[in-house]
Amino acid sequence: MVRPGRSWKPQRRLVFLGSAWAGDRAFDDWASAVRAAGRAGGDLAAFLAAPQHAAERDVYLDGLARILATAGVLHHLDEVVLGGGLVDAAEEAGEDLAAALGARLPGLLPPGFDAPRLTLAEGGNRILLRGTLALAASNVIAEGARYEGGARTLPTESIAGGSALENLTPEEIALRLLEAEERAARDLLAEAPALGRVAARMAAALEAGGRVIYVGAGTSGRIGALDAVEIPCTFGMGEDRFVAVVAGGVADAAISIESDGEEDFSAAPDLILLQPGPRDAVIGISASSTAFFVRSALAFARRRGAWTVMIHEGGEARDFCCDDVIRLHSGQECVAGSTRMKAGTATKKVLNVLSTTAMIRLGKVRRGRMVGMVASNEKLRRRAAGILADMAGLEMEEAERRLAATGYRLQEVLGDARSGEA
Repeated sequence: MVRPGRSWKPQRRLVFLGSAWAGDRAFDDWASAVRAAGRAGGDLAAFLAAPQHAAERDVYLDGLARILATAGVLHHLDEVVLGGGLVDAAEEAGEDLAAALGARLPGLLPPGFDAPRLTLAEGGNRILLRGTLALAASNVIAEGARYEGGARTLPTESIAGGSALENLTPEEIALRLLEAEERAARDLLAEAPALGRVAARMAAALEAGGRVIYVGAGTSGRIGALDAVEIPCTFGMGEDRFVAVVAGGVADAAISIESDGEEDFSAAPDLILLQPGPRDAVIGISASSTAFFVRSALAFARRRGAWTVMIHEGGEARDFCCDDVIRLHSGQECVAGSTRMKAGTATKKVLNVLSTTAMIRLGKVRRGRMVGMVASNEKLRRRAAGILADMAGLEMEEAERRLAATGYRLQEVLGDARSGEA
């Protein structure tokens, strides 16, 4: 699922619903198509169609609906795709499976939970085989992007010069860290041409109806997620236009801490679901440049025609399986390997510059004001009214009245951002 700026996974290990119990039965018993078919001599289509099986069929469909409702409550699902032999049998029997299950769901969900959309996968059992083949093929591509060098040669794994930090006073430690950040900030200025070039390509992708997809693990992934989730509110972009894919998934309420070697996993399953293509820009973030999760994502996306970029502090140039590269210029860390420090600060700056420049190019900023902002609370409504009053020469009361009449859609009141109106 993609929720505001996030490729969302509900938790690190999904519950295997078949093992859950409802009453005196496991969900496997409720949902077994094989058991259902056995009631009609092994013919599942006959079981779904024959009038004499109506009562048993209702019990079976009720069980399936219970499973879907449970999954919806546990994982806040927006959509469920049904596949396998059941879909083939329902089609053969003339049974509208999505409608039959959808009609049962509302009565099974607690207040406040909307029933997930039900979609039937074309091809039934064949979709499972196609998915398996797609995953295998994608991982072959991904394996070719694996980093084979040694970690000791990476600048992020070596220590910045100077005396041991533990021998300094707290004030001296703070000064040393700030001075290191300042040097990194000056060095990052050298990337201005690359940042402008990449931001222009991001804007072009968005203008063509594509997406910007950030991919990262650990600190890099979390910083990417922070940038992506802020774009819709700040600039009024659709919530599915900037997407963050983080190794291990992003929890609904917080950004989880990585574990279990997740940066070493292939990103192919995540990218298969997002289906990047020629209109998309996929931006990998890996301070060391070695995270297989990131490299595999770029290799897969590039093979599908997406435009790809690596943001890194990996030392000498390498083949990143991407179209462009942005260097962080953060160099050695004061605490060796802790890329949440200089590299993390540089990453946040790079993403701020990239996304903000792209939004300016798309007309979401005018005369230094975020005219595409979403006025979703009282503070933001006051800000929107202030922007309109300043730009259109109105009194605050009139600005508030005009905004309220349009549901506080500031850019609509101001006119087309590229028309020069207001």
